[in-house]
Amino acid sequence: MTKFRSRWNLAPRGARAAIIVGTLLFVAVVSITFIDRATRGRQLSSSDTRGSARSTAANGTKAFRLLLEQYGHQTKGLDGSPLASVSDLPPTATLMVLNIQFPSDRARATVRRFAERGGRVVIGGTDAAAWLDTDRPSPTNGPSHFSRVDVGGRRHTVRTYGLSRWRTAAGPQLLVTRRVGAGQVFLLADATPLQNFLLGNNDNAA
Repeated sequence: MTKFRSRWNLAPRGARAAIIVGTLLFVAVVSITFIDRATRGRQLSSSDTRGSARSTAANGTKAFRLLLEQYGHQTKGLDGSPLASVSDLPPTATLMVLNIQFPSDRARATVRRFAERGGRVVIGGTDAAAWLDTDRPSPTNGPSHFSRVDVGGRRHTVRTYGLSRWRTAAGPQLLVTRRVGAGQVFLLADATPLQNFLLGNNDNAA
């Protein structure tokens, strides 16, 4: 330690400053790399990030939320007391419920009342039909990774992870719509098109 200190004291001031700056930069790069791996390197099966609008993990939906805001759509995460927040939403709003399984009776009733007032609800995930009280579609296997979806009067090609489809008279469908009171409920059998790792594929962002 004494030899190091003596050599350090003998080194030019500029050299010592360069070593300090270089060390700090190295620590910063390592820290950033660690944080990036911790938030983005998770597997698709990570239940804590699936569908989260705050997550940059592969199965998060932060990119989708940022895309909406870029096109002038105000977004709001329903943290804290989400049921109370849903009750306060205006009927002109669109409520998105992604990958939430086993909804309680209270949660389903809250979402239903919002739709009955004229609100639009997008529910995504293999358990999406559980949010309806009646007229529930039945899930079926979704081996295909591509679907044709009609949205806003236009037909889009959507790429998915191939998790599930709805069984309909017209064959397996990715998206079905149900009227609830004055509003509409859009059921996505597979919510992966909205997730970070697939949002940029085909017409998913559209």
